[in-house]
Amino acid sequence: MGFSVSGATALLFVAFLIAFGTFYSATMGAVEQVQEAQVETQEGNVETLNTAINITTAEYNSTQGELTIIANNTGAEPLQPLELSLLVSGNYTGFGQANVSITDSPADELWAPQEQLTLTIGDNDLPATPADGDTAKLVTVNEVAATEQIRVVN
Repeated sequence: MGFSVSGATALLFVAFLIAFGTFYSATMGAVEQVQEAQVETQEGNVETLNTAINITTAEYNSTQGELTIIANNTGAEPLQPLELSLLVSGNYTGFGQANVSITDSPADELWAPQEQLTLTIGDNDLPATPADGDTAKLVTVNEVAATEQIRVVN
């Protein structure tokens, strides 16, 4: 009788250690995932706080059939020009054959803070011909946006 009680106790103790080890591993894995997600969220929040853009010109030349957007990166975060989104009167406008240029940089480089970006988009890439008072909205990858009314010139 003494051996069976000791054996059962030892068996329960081993089972408890295995169960605790499994529980501990799963819990620590979940805690690490939550901590990594919190760090990523904080980094994203810092990027958003450091991002600011300003559209200085939104002009549609009806003779040439081109919309020109001139914007400044007024924040501290460098941006990728090809990750920007443009909405013209609420309609998404793909850059397609757009001419993208940055002061002192090729188009495929970063749009650094305090630099100016010029987008020239032809009629073929616009959802509709802009009119006076329509809006152009430039949105960054981290959802910071700038809006300006379009001015039509000949």
